[in-house]
Amino acid sequence: MLKEMNDSSFELIAETPRFLVVAKRGGLATVPLAKERGKKTLLSEVGNYFSEVLLPMGSQSHEGGILHRLDSETCGLVLIARDRVTYTTLKQSQQNGHFIKTYLAATKPSRYTEGFPPFPDKGTDYWVLESRFRAYKAGHKEVRPVTADSSSLVQKKGGSVIYRTTIERKGFNKQDELVYQCSLVRGFRHQVRCHLAWSLNPIVGDRLYGGVRADSLHLAAVQLQFVDPESNSWSEYVWLDPPEWTSYS
Repeated sequence: MLKEMNDSSFELIAETPRFLVVAKRGGLATVPLAKERGKKTLLSEVGNYFSEVLLPMGSQSHEGGILHRLDSETCGLVLIARDRVTYTTLKQSQQNGHFIKTYLAATKPSRYTEGFPPFPDKGTDYWVLESRFRAYKAGHKEVRPVTADSSSLVQKKGGSVIYRTTIERKGFNKQDELVYQCSLVRGFRHQVRCHLAWSLNPIVGDRLYGGVRADSLHLAAVQLQFVDPESNSWSEYVWLDPPEWTSYS
């Protein structure tokens, strides 16, 4: 049975002996920076109820049992290991491609193209975007796709791994924002945000990538699929109460 949480920073979705699935609110960092270990984060908030998740489990000891991060402004589902063996098992499963994250993003069209390579002709309703990534602008706060069409100089700045985002148009919400479903197996920082901006459909509230102003970033992680380390079979967890803007028709 799920514990009752009197804390608006996260919602407990699932509790098993080996892991937790929680939904964090937007505006809360998933983990602290190494130099800000005392900062309030999703990890510290969950640790108030499940202290074992604070134990060092991976190469970044200050990240505890967190198995993947969401940008601070992104809300939604996060998977957290409760012990080192589970952490190691699930990390290996991720590396083997057995971990699928699905997001809903509400967007508004834009002509913001600064630093982006030509967008491939992918139609209008369903795309599979693939690229490497490079840091962009002073401070490296943004990223940009790197493709075969990028200049030789840009090619050298890109990493070696190709990242893939599956994007499907779902419909319009009540705010007349076009909602897309985005899925990925291996994630890079800002991957969904950058790939949607590349398609000229930046996320509402994402000023960094040309999105219109809003009170919050309209990006939510709504589904996790992964191999359960106990049963060794695929499990699926869905956020049943995401923000209102995720509803479309």
